[in-house]
Amino acid sequence: MLTSKLIKMRIFKLKFIIFLIFAQMLFSFSPTTTEEKNVIRVKKIIEKIKYNKNLHQIQKVTINENEVNSYLNYRIKKENIKRLEEIKIKILNKNIIEGKAVINFDKEYKSYSSVFNIYFRGRIMVKGKYVKFDFEKLFFEEQVIPVNFLEFIVNYLSKLEGYEPLSIFNWYELPYGIKNIKTDKGKIIIYY
Repeated sequence: MLTSKLIKMRIFKLKFIIFLIFAQMLFSFSPTTTEEKNVIRVKKIIEKIKYNKNLHQIQKVTINENEVNSYLNYRIKKENIKRLEEIKIKILNKNIIEGKAVINFDKEYKSYSSVFNIYFRGRIMVKGKYVKFDFEKLFFEEQVIPVNFLEFIVNYLSKLEGYEPLSIFNWYELPYGIKNIKTDKGKIIIYY
């Protein structure tokens, strides 16, 4: 017959094993990554702007650099932009944006020789209901290139993928509800 001390010891061991199993499950379960949380927040902001009922009073919302980068890369995957692998931007004061776009001309074979980086710097310009990105500097790897060359790359990639080419020089209508866009270091401020 088991003694009460031995029974208590076995119950303690059983409880400890159950605790370890639950602890492992608890610590290994992550409901969403930071990237996913950032995307969810930006999507909520977009919905808020889209369905804004207070059209007479200008409101503003701030989106930080990490949230913008997460959302841009989410859109690249969602829109299945095949040749553009990643984009990362740095938000500076006075509507200035610096960034890097990773382009793979031969994504099927994932060859390192077909992956290139384009570095850029420019300014977000807003005029009335329209916006455009005015490129100031552009680099293909370490080589300075004219902005017209980027226009050529965009047209070339659009034709490869069967999209209608867009011009990087055109003004485009702001998304519905947005009245202005400004930047401070590390964040974009959207007025709606």
